[in-house]
Amino acid sequence: MIIKRRGKQADKERLEILMRRFPRADLLVNEYAAACAGEGGEERFDFYIDRCGPKFPHLILHDVSLKSVSPFQLDSVMITPWCLYIFSVKNLKGVTEIRTNPAQSIHTKDDGSASGRRSPVEELETHAWLLEEWLMRHNLIAPIRTILVFSYPKQIPEGIPPGQIVLFSHQLPMFLAKLKAEPAVLRETEMREIADEMLRYHRPYVHAPICKDKRYPVSLMKKGVWCKDCGRLGMRRVHGYWVCSCGAKDKDAHKRAIRDWLLITGEPVTNRAAREMLGLDKVKIVNRLLREMDLERVGAYRGTGYQLKTHK
Repeated sequence: MIIKRRGKQADKERLEILMRRFPRADLLVNEYAAACAGEGGEERFDFYIDRCGPKFPHLILHDVSLKSVSPFQLDSVMITPWCLYIFSVKNLKGVTEIRTNPAQSIHTKDDGSASGRRSPVEELETHAWLLEEWLMRHNLIAPIRTILVFSYPKQIPEGIPPGQIVLFSHQLPMFLAKLKAEPAVLRETEMREIADEMLRYHRPYVHAPICKDKRYPVSLMKKGVWCKDCGRLGMRRVHGYWVCSCGAKDKDAHKRAIRDWLLITGEPVTNRAAREMLGLDKVKIVNRLLREMDLERVGAYRGTGYQLKTHK
């Protein structure tokens, strides 16, 4: 049973905002392609995990961010009666050579260029340790095992340490179908308790406001409502819709513009700031649009603003 689906990738969203709101977006193309590849790998993993039907009791949570000794993020977790499986999903073209001394991986692309990266095995071991610490802090105990998943068979992993389970995404259904149940250390109520605690303490990763990066001051931010069809700014509000010169219509395009403003500035958006961002001059219309969004209202009267909801 899937308890938690995957949320929007924070790195990819940040890059999308930079590319539509700041000059020289072409410099971010490679970085954005890497973020898309990571998201694509996770989507492929989810595609196959959705088609698995293990006969043993299980709970699956995707994209879990917790805090132990330090914050950590888990691509996916499967809770079973005998252990917790941590899955780490990698989508890297070319050869990934894993080394142990020091712990790192050497990634060689198809064009022959090579770069050093953090070892995915060492990363998994760290996450297992942090999750164990987190469980102990919450008076929960369960064995933890790790599984490294490469998205496509064309990826070439080398130097995998003995004992480390490594799969390609398409092998997940068969792997889980053949996985034999072991003596239980968790009752189903305890499995659900662990899942509930993870959901309770999960905090989606949020970047610092974009303007904190000196390369992207608010003064350089491009204003306007963005068209997802043609990628241009400047949609106009006509009879309850946002209309673009390319002919596209979008009822909710203002929501993306306001979210962009909030993530760029890190400040609550006022009616005046929203009007400037959206290119509207009607106070009442903008008030209604802000109230209808899933935002937290702060302040009162002329000082009223709206911000992203905080997790408590």
